[in-house]
This record gives sequence, structure tokens and C-alpha cells, in this order.
Amino acid sequence: MPEEKQRVVVGALKIRPEERDASGPVLARPEANYRDVIDSNDDPGVPLGAEVSFEADLTEAEVAAFLDAHNCRYVQPVVYATTDEVGPVELVEGATIAQTGSWRPPKRTMAYMDADGLEEEGWDGTGVTVAVLDGGTTKALKDLFGWEIVASWDFVSNGPARGMRNEHGCFVTPEAVPIAAKLIECVVFNEEGRSSATNTARAVKFAVDNGADVINFSGSGDSPSSVYDDARRYAARHGVAWTASAGNENEYRVGYPAAYPDVISSIAADETVDQRGKFSNYHEDANGMTPGVRCESFNREARIINWNGTSSSAPKKARVIAMGATKGNGKPGYAPLKVAASLRNTARNTPEPTQEEGAGAWRLRYALDKLAGSAPVPEPTPAPEPKPEPTPTPRPPRQTVPWWRQMLRRRG
Repeated sequence: MPEEKQRVVVGALKIRPEERDASGPVLARPEANYRDVIDSNDDPGVPLGAEVSFEADLTEAEVAAFLDAHNCRYVQPVVYATTDEVGPVELVEGATIAQTGSWRPPKRTMAYMDADGLEEEGWDGTGVTVAVLDGGTTKALKDLFGWEIVASWDFVSNGPARGMRNEHGCFVTPEAVPIAAKLIECVVFNEEGRSSATNTARAVKFAVDNGADVINFSGSGDSPSSVYDDARRYAARHGVAWTASAGNENEYRVGYPAAYPDVISSIAADETVDQRGKFSNYHEDANGMTPGVRCESFNREARIINWNGTSSSAPKKARVIAMGATKGNGKPGYAPLKVAASLRNTARNTPEPTQEEGAGAWRLRYALDKLAGSAPVPEPTPAPEPKPEPTPTPRPPRQTVPWWRQMLRRRG
């Protein structure tokens, strides 16, 4: 009876093929279903000693061999994230779009982010490319917005993107891309709204390699993965800002990959009351709040909808970063990571306690003024009135034996 295989992601340091003590026999076996994630051990353009990663179907004995290999960084099971919208999705009856490419989030939403009127002033994303890692979009939506699509790929089928796989991408993309920005479309969510960490990481690398300035991923999961860490460091090395949603469990935590350093986590704000959306995850270390309650976007038929979720707040972060990074119209062309840092550092205190608002409500105009050196010293913000409900406390970490140690114990 053949040994049972499991899907894993392997992280290694690139070495010469003749020095490999684990990967050679596996990579030569077609049924291993080998797939590069971040860089390739066999790409001559990747220097020796570089961090590489790949997916493969391995037996327990092969996993043990990789763990013992002198160049191994990690071997982990493949984990998944899911889309972060909260139902219901409601059609907005009677809403019309004046002309192709004219839509932007409602004035009240842009005003909450201190961004109302900035696109009209030339902070419109000219020269900026936004990558959306989601479920793809439809011809109807592409026709409506007329996006210039720089590159696209379906990471579920591992082939050219041929349209929408999950309608969630139709909700997210219009919110993420300013009116003059370019789009990279990466299909990572399948029909059930799941994306493996490896497909997400592959899409991050694809986006970076195709010139993305900003990346949005409106999904989250409960499990960390070192391949997320590889992807966020790859993006950061290339100066790319990566936004991701915090999750919708109303819990004192941020989901993955948003929980990693250098990934810009997004808490959903209810702009009508200036508070956290009650479904949104939260943490004092989160990067702040943007609107995510009853937000306006589009469905697969290019009809206007209202929807909820940290899935909606994350692309708004991507949008305002891209606006602030505008490379034309006489604008200074700030680096996306510099814009993101200014947005976090100048965020406005809300009536919520710090652990519920994170860095606070993002305000683009003030962040840009600060970058330009013209922002006034803000007035002190009065401390919010204490709320009667008790302050949530972090859940203690689970004390578990790593899966690979359990496996090696079984082998012994």
C-alpha cells in the first residue's frame, strides 16, 4: 500500500543541486506535484543562499528528510484563508453611474477618510499600480471601469485569468483602485471563497514582479504560515504596501496574514457613528480603521450594492495609499510604504478605546500634509468616556505539540 501523502509548503535556502540531501529525489518525482511559491531553487537568476519555497505532496518520511536537511527553513501544512464579507449584500435600487470610470466611494466615506475631493485635485493614483488578490471580476465590471490591466493570472487553476471565480472580487476591486490607477488582477479565491497561503504568497510575488505598488488581500485565516512571512518580506524588500483584512469574528485578534509585521491590517469602521463595526476583529497593534459597514460597491452585473466586512475596509486602505503615492499631476510621488506609515502615524483618535480602533481612523489629507511638512500640530484629543462593558482580554495561546513533532514521534 503506497504511503499517504500530504500537501506541505517547504522553505529552504538555495544550494547547488549536487548538495541537496532531501529535495532531489522528490522534485524528480512528477506525482509530487511540485510548485514554486517564492523564488525557485532551479532558477539561475536566484542567487545561492536565497530564501526559496515550494509546495509538494510529501510522505511522512519525505517530510522528515526535509526537516533534517541542512538548508531547510521550515516544512508546514498548507493553510487557508477565507473572504471577509458579512451578509447580506443588498442591491441599491435606482442608483446610476454617470459615465465609465467616474465612480468613487460616496462623499461621506471619502470624508471619513479625509480624502473627499483629493482625486479631483489630482491625487488620483496616476502612475500607480494596485494588485487585487481576490476572486476576479466580470466583463461587465471591466467595461464599466475601463481599468488598464497590467497583468492577470488565476492561481486556483494555475493558468490565465478568464473572468470571475468568486463574486467577492467584484465587491473589492472597485474600492481598491483609484480612478487613474492601473490594475493587476490575481484570482486566488476559489468558488467557495478559500485561498491557500501558498496561492496567496505566489500572487504576492507575481504582483510585485509585475510592478505592483500596492497589494490588497481581503481575506483572513486563523492559522499562521511561514510562507506568508516570506511573501510579506518579499513585498517589503521591493517597497510594496500590502493591505489585508483583520477578520469578522468580533474577536480581540487579527487574522492571518494581516497579523504579520509589514502587512497593513484593517479594522472595519462604522462611519455613521465613528465606532468599530461590531463584527470586526480588533487589536491595539492593528494599523487602524477605514469604513466597512454598509459600504457601496458593485456586483458581478456592475450594479451598485451595499455590503459589510473588513473585506471592504482593507481595499479602502489600499485606495488611499495608492492615491497618496500618485506619480504625476505635479504630485511628489511618495513611496507607498512612506504613505502608509504617515497614514498610520497621523490617524485620528475615535471614541473607541485603543484596542478597538488600533492606530485610529485614517485621514489622507492630513497624512499628505505631514509628508509635505505642512501639517499643524494636532489639538489634544480628550480621552473617551469609559464604556460600561468589561474590556476583553487576549485569549491565552494554545499549548500544542507541533504537528511535525507528533509525526516524528509516530515514526519513532
